[in-house]
Amino acid sequence: MKFLLDENIPLEVRKSLEALGHDVADAHSSKLKGKSDARVLDLAKKEKRLLITLDLDFSNIISYSPKTHPGIIVVRLHSPNRKKIIAAIEQFVKTINAAEIAKALIILEDTEYRIKK
Repeated sequence: MKFLLDENIPLEVRKSLEALGHDVADAHSSKLKGKSDARVLDLAKKEKRLLITLDLDFSNIISYSPKTHPGIIVVRLHSPNRKKIIAAIEQFVKTINAAEIAKALIILEDTEYRIKK
């Protein structure tokens, strides 16, 4: 799968996902640090990447309708820290089918995930 990590996702996630064979870009390397949500999502669309973020604004399906983008994964963990974020994303990506999350909003929580299409 192809992913774009928002600037609020630890860069260690990139290494972890690349080790699993995924194509990963990040906001820092893509010069998107501090840019608007719209600019971040534009790059995800252009490069057909699933966006991974902690930014709850992206969970608004009125502003970011699932059919209009490759997919957005919003990480919503209780008491998130680097280690928990990395582990949750890695575990999720290992168990999910790419077709299942294409053009969807995914809310990734501590013990489950929800998919909205």
